[in-house]
Amino acid sequence: MIVALQLSCSWAQSVSPATAPNDGGLPKPVANPTAGTWRYRATDAIPSGTYHSTFSITIKDEGPAWVVDTTMEFPDGPVTDVSTLEKGTLILRKELFKHFPKPGQPWKTVMMKLDFTASKVTGVSTNAKG
Repeated sequence: MIVALQLSCSWAQSVSPATAPNDGGLPKPVANPTAGTWRYRATDAIPSGTYHSTFSITIKDEGPAWVVDTTMEFPDGPVTDVSTLEKGTLILRKELFKHFPKPGQPWKTVMMKLDFTASKVTGVSTNAKG
């Protein structure tokens, strides 16, 4: 089976909990995420060859938060993204992203570790420039 996937690792939040109205004012999920693990395989046929990849998404109930762990295995290496989402709003509170090094540059693994609190983002990023 061939599965076409479009992946995105970008997040946007338009409302900050620090500036939200007292009534909540934040979007509320219609339903809670379902805890569990889902696995997928993909085959990409492009002019330079055929590539096989695997994807895994695990959602865990961690008390006050949902932790979503996405793991992607590509021929060139792994990519992981672990997002911590606040229960009741699904606001992104933490993100840890790691991307395999570019071919020919094994020392250049890209990593981002971010913490979102109120209207502020703090964290570190390594080797994000090409």
